[in-house]
Amino acid sequence: MTEILTLGLQSTLFDALKRLEGASNPICIIDEDGRLVGAVGDREVRDAVARANSQGEEISRIMNLRPLILVEGEDESEVYTMLKEHFEPWAIVVDPEGHPLRVINRDDVIEDARILRQAILMVGGEGTRLRPLTATVPKPMLPVGGKPILEHILEHLKSHGVERVTMALGYRPQQIEEHFGDGETMGLEIRYVLEEKPLGTAGAIGLVPNIDDSPLLVMNGDILTELDLSAMALSHLRRESAITVGVRPYQHQVPYGVTKLMGTRIISLEEKPMLTCWSNAGIYILDPKVCSAIPEKTYHDMTLLIENRISAGDKVSAFAIREYWCDIGLPEDYDRAQSLWQDK
Repeated sequence: MTEILTLGLQSTLFDALKRLEGASNPICIIDEDGRLVGAVGDREVRDAVARANSQGEEISRIMNLRPLILVEGEDESEVYTMLKEHFEPWAIVVDPEGHPLRVINRDDVIEDARILRQAILMVGGEGTRLRPLTATVPKPMLPVGGKPILEHILEHLKSHGVERVTMALGYRPQQIEEHFGDGETMGLEIRYVLEEKPLGTAGAIGLVPNIDDSPLLVMNGDILTELDLSAMALSHLRRESAITVGVRPYQHQVPYGVTKLMGTRIISLEEKPMLTCWSNAGIYILDPKVCSAIPEKTYHDMTLLIENRISAGDKVSAFAIREYWCDIGLPEDYDRAQSLWQDK
């Protein structure tokens, strides 16, 4: 049970972003009489960002109009069931007149609210773009802030409830296996599979035995991020997705004036527009049933797996990443990561 955050209907997405900084609870949107009319939490903000809503967008256009509500004094058991079985992150308790009183957080009322328990890390690449740094060391073992990139990743996974990690090895596998062993020192169960030949960004999943029926996190082993993996997993289950893909905005400014045509007629002209597309961030959550579609010991990219699931009619969802994210693919990426960790 935690404090109430409120904003009025005249507020904007920018106001919500500022109010949610460092907060784990939603914002209650209230009318002029202080009554609850909607709510905005992490989910609504990410969806608004993915839809490219401007930060000046009115809060009424992005808020959840039907948040989970409990009137004070009513039986809370039904709300607890909704939080547990329908993967809602929170419920708002209101008085009989509709004024928000407090928030019930899913993590506070479910004994073990963890969703993510298993993960596969793709750590087999040669990191050729980082040579000579990777001439004798696998890229995930390059130090950042005094410890390997891979150690940062494992600590982040553990903080979100992951217990079992399988690493798909390829280049210089012994260095990784000797450093982490069975994972006991990190409080994890770590196993290894070896790609005897490159299997692509998804092919190694077909080598992993004993994948259970809980959501499976698959992540590239060269990504440093503060992404809320628990929120991503909750979104995956609530949307009943086969695959959820972490996506990031990539912006490019066109250096010319851009015309919009209707046939040969120019109907508008925009000077040097900034274009935004959503790039694959190399972080995925899979329904374990999807793994059976990956052929064993066969090259298979995640892009192909996603396209095949879309063609089959499965739901593939995007999860907008607002947090820090760094793909260490180039020397300048590595330098940026080093600088960030030195400042922490």
